[in-house]
Amino acid sequence: DYSKIGSNKLFYDVIYNPVKTKFLLKAEEFGNQVENGKMMFIYQAHGAFAIWNKILPNINKETIKLLN
Repeated sequence: DYSKIGSNKLFYDVIYNPVKTKFLLKAEEFGNQVENGKMMFIYQAHGAFAIWNKILPNINKETIKLLN
């Protein structure tokens, strides 16, 4: 029951597709901030790439837009 939680909270869902899950949409209805798992996914890939290839790639707006 989202109404018991109130507003001004952060709701985080590790899923990045869809951008807003039912969970996040409902939280938004009650005035909460929402965030999906896109940045977590990017930084996990970033770390894995660095470990396997000994190269630390740049993460920029273009990289982030690839998952939109």
